[in-house]
Amino acid sequence: MTSVQRRLNSTGRLRITRNRVDICLEQHPDLNVTPSARASLGLDGLEVPGDSKVAIEAYYRTSSMRFDCGTVNNLAVPERMLLSDIDKGGAVRFRVLVIAADGTGRILAAADGLRPSVTGDGVDRQALLPMRETDIGNELWKIEVDYRTGPVLLVNNRVSGLAAEIRTIPLLQGLILPHAFPRSCTISIQAAKATTTISGAIIGVGF
Repeated sequence: MTSVQRRLNSTGRLRITRNRVDICLEQHPDLNVTPSARASLGLDGLEVPGDSKVAIEAYYRTSSMRFDCGTVNNLAVPERMLLSDIDKGGAVRFRVLVIAADGTGRILAAADGLRPSVTGDGVDRQALLPMRETDIGNELWKIEVDYRTGPVLLVNNRVSGLAAEIRTIPLLQGLILPHAFPRSCTISIQAAKATTTISGAIIGVGF
């Protein structure tokens, strides 16, 4: 694994379809615990040289990590990818790259913006609204939308244990999510090329 440090030449790349990739994000309710991911790839029949290098990249905003996965003909996907260099609590996305073996760094095929499933209660599920703890002043929660990664529910880290309770207590989810989802959809439409935020409830005020 290495941190991503250079831009690759992506001229003429092929598209890797989503059904060839399965990525599961393992996120602990305590957002201070480093998340990890597991992945499986199926590149049979992809029209690229068999000795092409394969890599999986995880990214969130300016943080990113790359994991080497062998070659097209000899895949060696890491059993567990520890996302230690990724900003914690964000909406992590993934990309799969097939890179020419000639040392030019040219991307032959790629799948980008891959949203992982999330392990929870023994069932893999998609995280419809990822959560991140941060200092948002006097607000309990806030919706932030980044055009690259989508909406995120920001939870005030000044309120000890609030994020963990939102993850595990259905009553809190029922109070917050009906307000958060419509707002995230509205902002997503407005945030085509910019990051936008909108405030939620104020501490001390009912939802």
